[in-house]
Amino acid sequence: MSAPHEITLIGIVTANAWNGDNDITGVAIAVDGEREYVIEKNEYHDDLIRLVRQEVELTGKVTKSDKGKLKVSVTSFRVLSPE
Repeated sequence: MSAPHEITLIGIVTANAWNGDNDITGVAIAVDGEREYVIEKNEYHDDLIRLVRQEVELTGKVTKSDKGKLKVSVTSFRVLSPE
């Protein structure tokens, strides 16, 4: 796993995990260049689940998993395109 570094991202919140009832349980942010960052679960996670398909700007600490996935632990965000 790589050392975390802070970054600001602008992109669309997308669903990336669901439970047995088809409720969204995980989200990511899709940014330009078809790059996707999995949003780690913290105090902002549930708020971001409610913003699926909306454009946001978020700041957080980015790490790369052992499998090469980019993950972001959000420290702040704001909605750019309200639904």
